[in-house]
Amino acid sequence: MEEKTPEAVLNLLEMVVRCYDCCLSCSAFMVVVDEDDKVIAKRDFVLGAA
Repeated sequence: MEEKTPEAVLNLLEMVVRCYDCCLSCSAFMVVVDEDDKVIAKRDFVLGAA
């Protein structure tokens, strides 16, 4: 059974990235990987997207 990353955790990670990464193109997406480099969460931040 695949484990989902809670939305609140993704929101906190987004805040950290945006606070410390001044490059908007780099802070516009996020990928969370586990210790085996398996993608466990991915989020794209597109300006103007609903």
